[in-house]
Amino acid sequence: ARRAGNNRPQQSLPRAETAQSRSLRTRLHMARHRHTRQPDRGGKLCTNNSKTPRLDDFLYRRNCMAYGLVIKRITETTGSAIGKNRLWKIFEQAIIFMPYNESFDADRDIKLSVIVLSYNQENTIVECLDSLLSSKTKHIELIISDDGSNDSTTSLEQAWLTKNAESFNRILLLTSNINRGTVKNLIDAIKISSGKYIKCIGGDDFFTVHALDHITRFTEENSFDVAFSPIKQLDVASGECSLLPPTDIDDFFTLSAEEQFRALLLKNRLRAPGAFFSRDFWKKLDLERQKLILVEDWYIWVKGLSCGCRYILCQPPLVVYRRTSNSVSRSALTLKIYLNDIQTTYSLICKLRPRWIPLSMKIKILYMRCIIYVVTSLPTPILRAVNSIKSRNSTN
Repeated sequence: ARRAGNNRPQQSLPRAETAQSRSLRTRLHMARHRHTRQPDRGGKLCTNNSKTPRLDDFLYRRNCMAYGLVIKRITETTGSAIGKNRLWKIFEQAIIFMPYNESFDADRDIKLSVIVLSYNQENTIVECLDSLLSSKTKHIELIISDDGSNDSTTSLEQAWLTKNAESFNRILLLTSNINRGTVKNLIDAIKISSGKYIKCIGGDDFFTVHALDHITRFTEENSFDVAFSPIKQLDVASGECSLLPPTDIDDFFTLSAEEQFRALLLKNRLRAPGAFFSRDFWKKLDLERQKLILVEDWYIWVKGLSCGCRYILCQPPLVVYRRTSNSVSRSALTLKIYLNDIQTTYSLICKLRPRWIPLSMKIKILYMRCIIYVVTSLPTPILRAVNSIKSRNSTN
């Protein structure tokens, strides 16, 4: 039998309300009634028992008016107040800060999205953010994505954003309650970005003087998918700074896509800190579907080449890269995850362009995968000992 209330006619929606806004309203209704679903740590979907809406439910649209709609809907749902020029909003897994401007047009006003990825970098994050202020261009969107830092990194980021908010067109700060890995941190940040071009940087590195001005000018004068610049490597232990080319392969950027593909089969020979890329390039990667946690740059370079993307050289050095003993690739705690990512990358590469891989190279790849399988099967204490010896040798 029907309930009496179900026979009432549904109220007609305003004409201005689009299909996307109706979908957003439905999600907000689900959030009120605690039916929002979210992935748990194991990757499966589970019920969210919190009244606070999820970040992914609101930041899937990029233009400014959509952001304004999202801010208004969240305010109606949670009762938070919007400031005159900016908004601080605490979500279940994120804190968001953004200038609020109804006349803002992301497609017109944002040319470059700068993404800062941080994790337990309280000693370096302020220097990294301060290096952004040396550039004069204002058509920049700044996104800081923190991957569950347990030190004062997030507090320092919030204080810096409060002080320097007017220097950028839009600012977003994302934080997580757990450490999800570099790849997931990067994907979430790019997902909500708006710029035509994207430049990522680690929280322990920093930009050279006027680096963002160089990038903006370079994107206006050139057509490309990915550009690689030299980097300045700063050895924290000795204090020495050296200039490194974007790759150790001679004339790499004059080779064909197939030749570049073969040059990157066995190992990553492109230095990611100096790279920046277009949004169209990112859309071709489909990185979200791959099971990578820490190491993503090698796979995306090879994947891009398999899709016919164009890689070019950008001459001035843009980033100062800190060489430390506790980087992601050197940490003993994450060594197994790192090796598993390498194993996964080998598997993915072999499926991209099989005709471009000669038989001799396939044999070498199979040999490397067998070695990694044996190493990852060793007990963790042995792996830590081997990794510490390797780190000491590389430092010396």
